[in-house]
Amino acid sequence: MLAFVVLAGVFLLYQMSINLEENGNADGFWSKITGLLGAGKPRVGIVVGHWKNDSGAVCPDGLEEVEINLDVAERTAGLLRRAGYKVDLLAEFDPQLANYEADVFLSIHADSCVNGVSGFKLARLPDSQVAAKTDRLVDAIYREYADVTGLDPHYNTITYDMRDYHAFHEISPETPGAIIEIGFMGEDRDILTRRSDLVARGIARGIIAYLQEERELEAD
Repeated sequence: MLAFVVLAGVFLLYQMSINLEENGNADGFWSKITGLLGAGKPRVGIVVGHWKNDSGAVCPDGLEEVEINLDVAERTAGLLRRAGYKVDLLAEFDPQLANYEADVFLSIHADSCVNGVSGFKLARLPDSQVAAKTDRLVDAIYREYADVTGLDPHYNTITYDMRDYHAFHEISPETPGAIIEIGFMGEDRDILTRRSDLVARGIARGIIAYLQEERELEAD
């Protein structure tokens, strides 16, 4: 009986969508239904560094940073969605960034194409209005990413541009946000291009660990 009710409901939604398409009013129909079904799930916003804007850093052989960023971001989004989280993949200067609200905001970038320097780093807005939450987010990603990838933090190459990243000034001040440079395109190329599943897993584990920690804090 329950199966019949579910199938009837799906069929009804399908018929509604057909009617809307015939009347030219189908825009956003299924996205709204998906949003209703996913209500209450934590939302994660991921900016694909340089996506739909420019190439980012470029290696002498033509490898572009944006290619790495997009691959890792899509893999990370897939892992998070399979874990039950809502994920928005955003372009570098996405219009959705204006007052964007989420439980986590992270911008994914790769570092310059140099050899002899290895590691990753994160940064957040120094005067964040949710500094405690953002620090916990950064700490969780540092911990899990290092554990999964084997890469070491490279704190002394964190730049002003990372701390003052443009999107930090665009998203809602209540959204915990960070930027990660996932490794150097020269020295760390192997893991960034051939084992990007590990890179994505490290990021996803960090985000999930943070969200679980926040849930436990709220329950206390």
